[in-house]
Amino acid sequence: MSFTVKPQLDPTGLIASRTTGEQVVKGVRISCGGAKKVLKEKPYISVDLSKDGFDFLKNNPEVGCPISGISQLIGMPVYVGRYESVAAYSSSNACGIHLNPEAHFLMRGINPAKEGFGYAQYEWQLSVHNCLVVRVDGEDITPCQVEALSHFTRYHLAEAFEDVMGERMGQFNNEGEKKEKEKLLDLITPQKFREFFLEFRVKKMEEDKDMAW
Repeated sequence: MSFTVKPQLDPTGLIASRTTGEQVVKGVRISCGGAKKVLKEKPYISVDLSKDGFDFLKNNPEVGCPISGISQLIGMPVYVGRYESVAAYSSSNACGIHLNPEAHFLMRGINPAKEGFGYAQYEWQLSVHNCLVVRVDGEDITPCQVEALSHFTRYHLAEAFEDVMGERMGQFNNEGEKKEKEKLLDLITPQKFREFFLEFRVKKMEEDKDMAW
């Protein structure tokens, strides 16, 4: 497996070999439309990142694995990196094969003082492909945890973001608009996410009692 980085860098070695017994950091791959629709893969898949691979990400920010701002606000910062396109689905005519809205919303802008608040940068909007999520502190993260984080950013916060990004903002001057955006950030805290996570976990366990949380 590999994900998109600058051409002179070879990321192949970041993924740990399952046969060497090397130390690993467990991350999660968020599947894009093509992986789900064409290859019938699960939305969230556990990935073993080699310790050397993790250290490489940590020490080389230019490889294109930025930290999700929302994940920082909830107290569990994660790197998010885009995989390269997969030939097995790239030739498909299926709609949305390169899109990855779960990763897209993880990368929303959250600085009230800057333009683009609530929007992900361009590279996270179209040909995103599969994405790697790994905790900045090197602790393991599970598919269920990433699913909860993705659901929190894409759905739970949707109405609040739409409110401050919509026509209502025309009622305020620049300072008033900034204050409205700052109020939204009060919804993105460790406590708020924990409350959401506990409710989300109960719901998912009711749907699948064998799911490991």
